[in-house]
Formats: sequence, C-alpha cells, structure tokens
Amino acid sequence: MLKKMNLILAIIFAIALSGCDKKTDVPTTGMNPNYHNLPSDVQTNLKEEVESGNSTTSGDNDSPSVTGDDVPEYTGERNPVADMDLNGPDDITPEIAQKLFNGLGLMGEDSYHHLSYADSMAAFCVGATGRGESSLSKSYSGPTNKGCKGIGLDSQIAYRNGASKKSLKAHLFKEYELLKKALIKYKDYPEISFEKTPVLMENAIQKASQEFTAVNPQAKRIRLMKALMGTESGQTHWKNFRPVASQTAAFGVGQFIPSSADWVKINPYDPEENMLGTARLLNKHLNGSCNGNLHCALKNYNGSGEAAERYATGILNRI
Repeated sequence: MLKKMNLILAIIFAIALSGCDKKTDVPTTGMNPNYHNLPSDVQTNLKEEVESGNSTTSGDNDSPSVTGDDVPEYTGERNPVADMDLNGPDDITPEIAQKLFNGLGLMGEDSYHHLSYADSMAAFCVGATGRGESSLSKSYSGPTNKGCKGIGLDSQIAYRNGASKKSLKAHLFKEYELLKKALIKYKDYPEISFEKTPVLMENAIQKASQEFTAVNPQAKRIRLMKALMGTESGQTHWKNFRPVASQTAAFGVGQFIPSSADWVKINPYDPEENMLGTARLLNKHLNGSCNGNLHCALKNYNGSGEAAERYATGILNRI
C-alpha cells in the first residue's frame, strides 16, 4: 500500500511540474494594451521598439491618458469640420466659412482667440500668404495683396512661394481637406499634447528628429525641437479637437501657417507631420541662408525683428 501511495504522489508531482512549463494565452509582444487606439503606424513602431528591447516606454505610467479604457468622455462641442462633406471651394458660403474658422480654432467659444468672422478672414489671409503682417492693423488693398483686412471669400491671393493666385475660399477648402483628414485619423484624441498623449508625441518627435539632419547629435535635435514647441504652443497640438491657433493662422504644435506648411509639404493638423515640418523648415534655414547658424535658423523660423531675436535666444538657452 505504501508503495502504491508513493507512486500516486510521484505521478501528481510530475503533472504539477509539467504544468509550470505550459505557455499561457497572454500576449507576448509586451505591448501595453492601452496602446490599441493609437494610429496603426504608431502601434507598429511601438511594437518594434518593445520587441527589439529599445522601447522608451515603461508600462501603464507612460501610456497616453486618452487611449484604451482611460479615454475620458468628451462633452465639448464636436469639431464641425468632422461632419462636413464639401465637394469644392464653391460649397464654401459665409455660413460654412464661419464653421470652418471655428474648426480651425480661430473663432467661436471653443477657439483660442474668439475672433470675429472678419478678423478670422483676415488672419487666414495672412497665414495663406505668409506675409507675417498683423491681421488687425493692415487694410486689404485689392489684387496687389499688400494687406488682408476686409478681404472676401472670392478675393484672389497667392502663397508667398510664387504660386498662382487663387480665391481665399479655394485656400480654405484645401485646409478643410487637411483638417478633416487629421480629425479622422485622430478621432479618439480630444487633446493631443506631450502631457496628455506622451507616447504618440514622443514617437512623432523621434521620427521627425531623424529627418532633422542639420543638427547633431539626435539628442540635441530632440531637445531643440521640444524647446521650440514649448515656446510656440506649450507643446500642445490641439484641444477640444481644434488646433492651437495664432491670430495669424499658425496651427499646431509647431505653429505652421498654411503657406509654410505648403512649402515643406506637410499637413499641419496632423501632429506627426507638423513635427516633421519643423524638422524640414529648420533644415532649409540651416542649409540655406543661415549657413549652419542655429540662432539665425530659429530667428527665421519665428519671423524677424527683435521679437524673433529674443525667441531664438530663449530657445538656445533652454537646450
């Protein structure tokens, strides 16, 4: 009997040991399940980082607070552009234009500046032409386009890069298409910022820094870009699904006016492309007229004059 009992115990012990080696059905990639609402390309990059052991994330504490089960219920007004279905510039009436300006963050309660319709038109004109003029102090002077105040939807304007003139509503339609594309891509993100969506933003700046080849090493590029974005937008891309906007129609984390965004071929409403635009624009200045001078490149990024001098100095002091 004793031998029989010992045999039974030995069999039970062997079964228990074999159970320790059995694989469970838990995910093996190491990806935080909260990442599932990130855009597919961001998910892929994060997965590759985790599997290669190069991930800069460290679990739940670094996951975006607006993804997965942590997505807060958004109770603000939906961006009106998300529900629009425009076929071309001729669909833009003054009523539609006001909704577009609200969606762009220029006018309305959910905007940054609560501009009037006339001032929103003037601000957008300044951004589309890239003249850097105060939208509230210049008078629109007709076809010569020396100013923007008083401009209408059918007024003909041109980007500063020498493109042929188009009506303001044609320029506005282009921004509508770009903004709607970004709203679809980031539909789960009421706010996009380094504070609220750190994984998304860190992934984007890492990617953008790889193209910022005029400055080395990469760590310095990232510090520089973060300092610039902190000055430009407080490191915030949009809130309430509306881009951070200036009174001269500069949008997003890197504050791109439409003409500059067109110059570096990016969608300024997509945070990843906006950062990529910052890298490309700084490259253009450093490899061009600034001849490698970082202070000069930062000054040109911002504009000109004493304010731009202070801007460049302040950023350099922070890196």
